[in-house]
Amino acid sequence: MLFLTTKLHLIVVLLVFAFCLIDVHDVHAGEVIGVQGHTVTLPCVMKETKEFTSQVSWQRNTRKKPQNHDFFTVTTDGPLFFNGDDSRFVFTGSLKENIGSLQIINVTVEDEGLYTCIFTLFPSGNVDTKIPLTVIVPPVTSLTHEHLVLGNENVTLATCTAADSKPPAQVKWLTGDLKGVRATISNTSHPNGTTTTVSTLVGVPTQEMNHQLVRCHITYVALSKEETLSFSLQVNFPPMSLNISSRGSASVECSSVANPMPNYTWSRSGQPMPDSVQVDGQTLTFLDIASDLNGLYFCEASNPYGSKFGQIYAHFKSGPCTVCWALFTVFALIAAAVAAAFEIRFFRCKHCPRYFNYIRPDQPPSHASPPLHACAGDVMECDESLPKANDHRSFFTRMVQYNHPQELRRSTSLSFSHAILPPLVNSTLRYLAVTLLRTR
Repeated sequence: MLFLTTKLHLIVVLLVFAFCLIDVHDVHAGEVIGVQGHTVTLPCVMKETKEFTSQVSWQRNTRKKPQNHDFFTVTTDGPLFFNGDDSRFVFTGSLKENIGSLQIINVTVEDEGLYTCIFTLFPSGNVDTKIPLTVIVPPVTSLTHEHLVLGNENVTLATCTAADSKPPAQVKWLTGDLKGVRATISNTSHPNGTTTTVSTLVGVPTQEMNHQLVRCHITYVALSKEETLSFSLQVNFPPMSLNISSRGSASVECSSVANPMPNYTWSRSGQPMPDSVQVDGQTLTFLDIASDLNGLYFCEASNPYGSKFGQIYAHFKSGPCTVCWALFTVFALIAAAVAAAFEIRFFRCKHCPRYFNYIRPDQPPSHASPPLHACAGDVMECDESLPKANDHRSFFTRMVQYNHPQELRRSTSLSFSHAILPPLVNSTLRYLAVTLLRTR
């Protein structure tokens, strides 16, 4: 009995002695967050120990390797892989310094999981710590727009995508003053833990919507990252209107509103385009001004979505010929007037001299005695009243009745020159001036 008691006391003493030799171990580690495609370090450091570290081992339980088993060990002889080499894992620690950190190059979401770092110490044995690894995946962003054609139904205008992100990204549209549009959003989860977020912009394509700027704003909270993608809406439509306007004295331009820009074609009604008419895109230029260019000209504006037609009538007056005819008319009228004046003087004074009462210029007219003779076929009326002022049309006949034949010749010539010839010449000169202005 005494022997058993003594043996028990000895065991207790040895245990107390061994406990005094063993250090209190403190392994520093913690949760690690890595970004896919980057390099991440799994820290594992033993603090304040005097024991000898014979090896460091690593275990993992990940998406790709769900079983918890050793896959990497480092001894004094160097690193050793289990179940296949993976050069992405690099030991960055030191056994002498009790550092067992491990680095993963080009980390992926498949590497996410729980890692265990194990120190083998002498004489105390194994000491381990667990390190959770979280891998975040930035989104792959894109913005696509549809082939839009003018219409009256709601269609997808554009699509903004934040693909394969972990955690999911936030997507919203910035449309400014654009009216009549709305956004839809959908999320799709993938087996590897990533999510694709798709947002579509929906509306009715209109002409006013063309070239409007819209932006897609993507926020990735995990990395405090924001991104904005922008583009201009392109709505295709046929020529909506066509306008033909003057571009100088001999050029016209055809213009239209369309998307894409239309092609312009000029043609002449019923005839080929003359050599003296130049076509340069939407501009039609008359290189010569001649009446043979008169006619109807057509302009067609067209693109793959439709066409629009317009027309213009060109009318030219040949300048030199018009002037010649005007001058000829003036000289002909003047010649006729002169001939008429001589004819009147000759006929009245030669053939009918006895039609008049002979009186002196200072004697008032006498109405008591009738004319001595009358000409056969006399067509003139004798007006017993004196000539009225500014009455040019009756002045001739009145002067014939009262004046002496010599005075008649003078009065007849003066009356025609002052009463009939000036209005005739004035009218002719006005016509000539207007004609010259029109030919310019």
